[in-house]
Amino acid sequence: MDLSHAKKRKFISIDLTKGRRKFDTSKMDEWSPEEWAAFVGTEEDHHLEIPLLNTEKYHFLIVSISINEVTKAFTLEIQIENKTEKEIRIDASTLKIDEALFDVSKTEPFFIKAHAQKEGQITVIISGDYLEFFKNLISLSFDIKEVETDNWLEGYEVVVQVY
Repeated sequence: MDLSHAKKRKFISIDLTKGRRKFDTSKMDEWSPEEWAAFVGTEEDHHLEIPLLNTEKYHFLIVSISINEVTKAFTLEIQIENKTEKEIRIDASTLKIDEALFDVSKTEPFFIKAHAQKEGQITVIISGDYLEFFKNLISLSFDIKEVETDNWLEGYEVVVQVY
């Protein structure tokens, strides 16, 4: 990846915590049934869709986040829509989860035909206690290139405050 492109990436900050109630989990033993119900939420609360980017050219959406307890694989399922006339390639560069930074530049690129959608995954192996992993923030850097010419079109660094 050309480092000059990293400097040209557009920065997007998304805060999903606005309007959400914060819970003091250190006092769970003292919670009322109403507090437990608010903490657990409804089925609708557990449906995950995090819009990373929505322009006239592209739409990126995280549709699933999972951690495999056995393999310690942390996976982001991403849905990408290419609204342009060109076939594009998406190259992920870095993934930061809270304070853990991962180089995901070796991840298989996402190839998306003109006016098409595609789902893909970015997976990293975490170290340490998986229960202590991913408490607040996801940051993803990626670049968009034209497949035919390999020209860099644009890049983004998206930071999502989740909890």
